Amino acid sequence: MEFARGLCSNMMSARFFFFYCFRAMQHMCQMAFADTTHNSTRTVMRNVYQNFLFCAMKFHSYCQELLRDPTTRHHLQPSSLPLVVMSIFKACFGLLHNGCRSTIGVQAGVRFQVAESHVHWLGAMAFCTALPRSEIYVPLRAALQEQILTPLTRGRNIQIKKMLFSVVKDPRNKIMEGIRF
Repeated sequence: MEFARGLCSNMMSARFFFFYCFRAMQHMCQMAFADTTHNSTRTVMRNVYQNFLFCAMKFHSYCQELLRDPTTRHHLQPSSLPLVVMSIFKACFGLLHNGCRSTIGVQAGVRFQVAESHVHWLGAMAFCTALPRSEIYVPLRAALQEQILTPLTRGRNIQIKKMLFSVVKDPRNKIMEGIRF
């Protein structure tokens, strides 16, 4: 698996790390949460953002477990974390997009009308918000800023930017702040 080659010397740990985060995210990628025929685009974006917040918490929890154990501490390579996180973003978009194209999704008339770049931006904002400012996350934060956050915020579509920022600033996201992880 390309995304996890450098994460740790043990490939089983790298796969587990990705799938641990992927499974945490998978429950919220159901068609009902992402259907823009029944939900507004803003609501769908908020659902995606909150899903990524939860996934970032799980991600941090797993990183802390690796760091606590002296036998696994050396497995965690901060420079490889961006590859895992970018893979999580792609997997989330794939789950949301493919749910609409499934037989059940087509029969139910499900639509997912959020661009992949917007899903990635929401994920990057969620990870930057949820992860503490620790040395281990410096390469991850830099990669997210450089590859996702800066290019989209430099775009010309002011309406999309306003919607994305309003999703992140939504008071309903504050519930995640009280969770200790």
